[in-house]
Parts: sequence; C-alpha cells; structure tokens
Amino acid sequence: MIKENNKANLLVIGGIDPTAHAGVLQDIKVANYFKVDCAAVISANTVQNDRDFMMLNAVDDAIFYEQFTAIVNAHKPQVIKSGVLASVAQIKMLSKFLQANPQVKYICDPVIATSSGGMLMNADIVSVFKQQLLPLCYLLTPNLPEAAILLNDENINQKAPVEIAHTLKSLYGIQYVLLKGGHALVENQRGCDYLTLASQEGVHYQSKAVYEGNIRGTGCALASSIAALMTQGEEITEAICIAKYHLSQQMDKAVNDLPQLEVRYLSYYAQDAMDNVSYLPEVSYQKTEHKKYPQMYHPIGFYPVVDHVDWLEKLAKLGVRTIQLRLKDLSQDELGTQIKKANSVAKAYNLSLFINDHWQLAIKHQCFGVHLGQEDLDAANLHEIAQAGLRLGISTHNYVELARALTLKPSYIALGPIYPTTTKEMKFNEQGLDKLRIWRKLCQETPLVAIGGIFEPQMSDVWKCGVDGVAVVSYITKTQDLQRAVATAQDFEQIALGNRIEYSI
Repeated sequence: MIKENNKANLLVIGGIDPTAHAGVLQDIKVANYFKVDCAAVISANTVQNDRDFMMLNAVDDAIFYEQFTAIVNAHKPQVIKSGVLASVAQIKMLSKFLQANPQVKYICDPVIATSSGGMLMNADIVSVFKQQLLPLCYLLTPNLPEAAILLNDENINQKAPVEIAHTLKSLYGIQYVLLKGGHALVENQRGCDYLTLASQEGVHYQSKAVYEGNIRGTGCALASSIAALMTQGEEITEAICIAKYHLSQQMDKAVNDLPQLEVRYLSYYAQDAMDNVSYLPEVSYQKTEHKKYPQMYHPIGFYPVVDHVDWLEKLAKLGVRTIQLRLKDLSQDELGTQIKKANSVAKAYNLSLFINDHWQLAIKHQCFGVHLGQEDLDAANLHEIAQAGLRLGISTHNYVELARALTLKPSYIALGPIYPTTTKEMKFNEQGLDKLRIWRKLCQETPLVAIGGIFEPQMSDVWKCGVDGVAVVSYITKTQDLQRAVATAQDFEQIALGNRIEYSI
C-alpha cells in the first residue's frame, strides 16, 4: 500500500524528454503516482520523439550549479535519483555533495546511451562518472548494455547476471547493484532482475509475464519508483518488489490499453490494493529455491503456538488439530527430547504438528511439518525438508517476503502481527485486517494463517477475512481457563469454516 508523505525530500536529476516517457518528467509522474513530492534538477534538454532520438544539449554548468544549490539548500533531500548526467562538472558537483552528506541515499540509473545505441556520455564523462560517482552509489540500476560499458566488457552476454552484478559491486564499492534483465530476454523466457546483497548473496526478482516490443520508460520508471518508495522508508528489497509490481501493472496497461508502448503512470493506480498476484514478481534468494511441499488436506483452523511439549496432550484432548511447538533457549539434547516426545503425542492424537525453526530435528523425528521465519529460510536446507516430505509454513510481514514465500510453494503462509503483540520483539508494525484481506487474494490456493495479538474480541473479524487458520500464543499460554478458551476459539472456527471436510493424517 502507498503511504502518505507530505514532505518526501526526493530529488531527481536528469534530462528533459519532450514526450515525458523518460527523464525527470517521468520521474515526477512516478513520484506523484506514489504520493511523493519531488524536486527536479535538469541536466540536459533533448530533441526526440516517440520514434527517434536526435540530440542532447547539456545544461550550462553554471545554470546546473544554481539549480542544484538552490534545491539542496531548500529541500534537504533524503534520496537523490539521477538519470543522464551531461558533463564532468555535473558529476563532480553531485559527488561533492554526496561526500559531504553520506546520509543521503543516492540511486543511480546510469543512462549512458540511447536505446538505438547513441552515446549520451562521451569517454571523458564516463571516466569521471566511474571514478567519482559510482563509489558513492547506494543503489546502481544498470541494464546489460550499461553494465558492459561500466565494465568495459564486450563479452558480457557470455557471463551470468550474478557474476556481472557482483563484479560491479566489488569493483566500484557500490552498496547495492540491481542488474536489470530485460535486455537478456530470449524466446519463451522472462527477464529476471538481480539485486546484490552481502558477499555473493543476492535476490532474484522475476516478472511473471513477458511483454513483446520495446515499451518505453521502464528502466527510468523502475529506478524512480524505488527512489520514491525508499523516500517513504521502505527497505530496499521491499521497495524493489513493490516497484516491480506497479511496473508490471503499467506495462500491462501499455500493451492492452494504450496506443503507444510506453509506461505512463497517469493516475493514482497505486492507491489500489496490491491484490493481483500476476503482477507480483517471483522472488528467490537462490535459483534452486523453487520447491513444492506437501499440502494441508483440511483447513488449518484454530492453531495454538506453544512453548513446551506438555501443552500438546492438553490441547489434543480438547479437540485441537493443528499445533506449533516453538522451543527457545534449550540445549540440543533438551530440544531433541521434547521434539521426539511431541511427535509421539502428535501421532497418538492425529495432530498436525509443526516444529518452529528446528528443521533438522523435525526431519530426524519424522514430524508432520516445520515452520520457518524469513531468517530461518536463509539457513535451512529447503531441499532436505522437501525430500523428507515435511509440510512447510512460512512467516511473512511484507510484499517481498510474501513473494518469496509464494515462489517456494509452501504448505501455508502466515501473516503477522495482525494486531500489536508483546510475545516477541517485532521489527514490523501491526499489519491490520486490510492487509490480511489483500494477502488472502494474493495467496490464492495457498492456505493463509493470521497471527499476532489475536484474542477473543478479534477472532470473528479475523476469520471474516477468509483465512484458513488463526494462530495464537498468549491467548492459550496465559489463559486462566484453557477449556473455555479452546471451546470459544473452536466456535469461531466452526462458524467461519462451516462444513469443510476434514481428514485423517
């Protein structure tokens, strides 16, 4: 969802495209789309139309200096996004400001050449650009031809995107590189963008659709979308995910609704709920992550999360069918003992038992399933979990985590915290029922579990969002009357789920 921001402090620098399909005019439209005000500094005027690029005229350096100084003194930008930079003096001026203001996040879309191959930067400008500005980038967003110029590599098409992106990152000391994959498209394949993280780690963002034809303005729009979202406080991985969602939406409109193939960002489409899963990119941290896990054969229903094996039999005797065992601060021997005992109880009472985090022990003791948070996904061997036939539940809190979870095809996805919770320290604010309804649409056939701050007064409203399960912690572990608490929760479940057919494990 798009956030209101009255003073966004976004500055865009670039050329004037008379068609407004790229450059600062596109940047301003995109920022407006995301409800972000932005200031603009003009680096060049161009002569072009929808078909041809004829000329670039650099703004006089003195005028550029006056523009830039006036804007940065008044607006104090938090994020700066640049497109074409048309002189050595422009680059030096920007780099001097960034060196003096390291708190400013600089997003560089390296517009070096036109799509028809004409150079917008001469060799001297490119050289200074590489030496003085690239090391100051928070995020660099090159396509393949631009990466080839920056690396002086004529054989770049023979290299893997991961290698190219990390070479750029290490060579210039850039914090993040997002290598755009559209120029690498071949028949029946989809472009995959790749974001570098620490060391050789990274994130793959793959759009679900392929759009034929040269749709104008996509690279500029993606970079300025990310800039606008980061101005609003989004983390980089989330900003890219949301930006790609809306770019896919706009490309779809360009192909189906508009006479020209360009992304226009004409209206506040971004106010609409992000509930169309066809626009949400597939996200993976490893190219081998694509798995499919056994599915649940009955609604998950009322889903207690407990911290000791002794809870299992008490809850099972009250008719609870799905339980998560979340064990913390125990030795390996104690963990093994509790999980082994828990699995024995689960089999005796026909429970769907999920083990939180400890996937190796869940595999060892042949448990029903394992539940992993996002950090645990990074460390877990997902192939082993799938091979062992365990169900997999995944926690999510934002769109990039949801996109990653959907890419993995888990047994269920959890969203939380729905309401404020003190059970554990959370870096995410409450998600609320509106987000829960959106998640329900995006998850489609994948079961969705709501968790976080849910007690008796909230249960009816949560179930009405169409979820398949309601997970609770304190509602069970801190109740004074366990039998009543379970019976009440089961009443809400029965009303919500109606006559769905159950099964035996």
